[in-house]
Amino acid sequence: MDPLQTSAAKLIVKARSGFGIYPLEGVTVTVIPEEGGYVSATGVTDETGSTPEILLELPQGGELSPRAYLYTVEAVFPGYQKLIYEGAELYPGVTTVLVLNMTALPEDDGTGLYPYDEEVVIGGDGERTVGS
Repeated sequence: MDPLQTSAAKLIVKARSGFGIYPLEGVTVTVIPEEGGYVSATGVTDETGSTPEILLELPQGGELSPRAYLYTVEAVFPGYQKLIYEGAELYPGVTTVLVLNMTALPEDDGTGLYPYDEEVVIGGDGERTVGS
């Protein structure tokens, strides 16, 4: 199959902890197109910390050269900050591998967790911001 003729992209998400050293099994991954607010696909990481290939049907564009389609990828794992990666670029006929380094939630000392403890947003440009 000619990669330029397909309207699908593939995504593999690798969830890690410990500065990228340890794979996380059981992370729920949700993929949402930035052009629309509906869930496009989901997956769960295995013992290697990787999702199976997530197939994403892309809008039919008709352009002669493929363009990037932007997606938001959310990763959720109990005891870890929810990680939201905005601006993941996916291309027709291409398998993209996205590595997400997740951080364990701090111990609750009785004062309660702050919103920035529970969620981290990372832009496609690598900029980190705190979620609410």
